[in-house]
Amino acid sequence: MTDLRFYIHDIYLVSGEDELLPLTFKKDGRWQSSNVALVDLENGTGACFNGTNASNAVVEGTYPGGLVKGLEFKIGVPETLNHSDPLTAVSPLNYTDMHWHWASGYKFFRAGLATLNDSFFIHLGSSRCSGTIGEIKGCLSANRAFVHIDRFDPARNVVGVDLGLLFNEVSLNDGINSDCQSGPVDPNCEKPFSRFGLNFETGEAVESANFFSSEPKK
Repeated sequence: MTDLRFYIHDIYLVSGEDELLPLTFKKDGRWQSSNVALVDLENGTGACFNGTNASNAVVEGTYPGGLVKGLEFKIGVPETLNHSDPLTAVSPLNYTDMHWHWASGYKFFRAGLATLNDSFFIHLGSSRCSGTIGEIKGCLSANRAFVHIDRFDPARNVVGVDLGLLFNEVSLNDGINSDCQSGPVDPNCEKPFSRFGLNFETGEAVESANFFSSEPKK
């Protein structure tokens, strides 16, 4: 692994009656604001040379309570925050490693794998954006993936991320270092986009990202 970091927002717990119970984020001044959280599963060692030694695998918040049977959330940064200046934004939107430039906004998801002679990485974010720096009018491809997980109880389960499934159609045997940087002009994104549940041409979320799952707490 060379990287694994992603933003999430709009978290809901699914009640036994299929009601969506919103999670109110706990603001901690570093990993979470009131409406977005950064999950950082790399520690800057080994092949993660673009990372940092700090990591975060927990999202904290409160919900109305009651029986819970599922979880939903979105990967990315809300559109109202996506074109903020990371030099003046509050945490966790002040990490410049998670930002392209003002025209494209934040990198919603960063992940990568490498062998001795090959590598592939994914940088997912909104694309086909119009406007000028500081005055973005909008992006034709939102590229915000949606995740729905069944059989999830926050008292008993954690969220698993299966990078083997995300990268399973990517060749790491051709000796060519390659990447996906948020199509549709990038053909290397077509297979990973299907794992994110994103339409490759439009960037619309058409189904749940399939490499997230419910796993038992250890």
